[in-house]
Amino acid sequence: MKNKMKIAVPTNDRDIITPRSGRTKGFLILTINGSEIVDTDYRLNPHDHDKEEKKHVHSHGSLMKVLKDCEVMVGNRVGSHLKEDIDAAGLSI
Repeated sequence: MKNKMKIAVPTNDRDIITPRSGRTKGFLILTINGSEIVDTDYRLNPHDHDKEEKKHVHSHGSLMKVLKDCEVMVGNRVGSHLKEDIDAAGLSI
């Protein structure tokens, strides 16, 4: 029996994984069924660090909404605030 899974890959160009997951322009969403990629999608990252840092608010809630149907997020470097929000959303890194 095959299981579908969605994996979010941070990328600015849909090709190379970005160094900072929370600061990426978007996420390539791979839908995996068994060992095959059966669908891809690209979703923009709505989280804006510049605006949030000026307000002294740091939440990735808007990003978690975009990735709500994903089970896994690939991450090269994940900041502590993003890690907290990922854990709260139930995503695996």
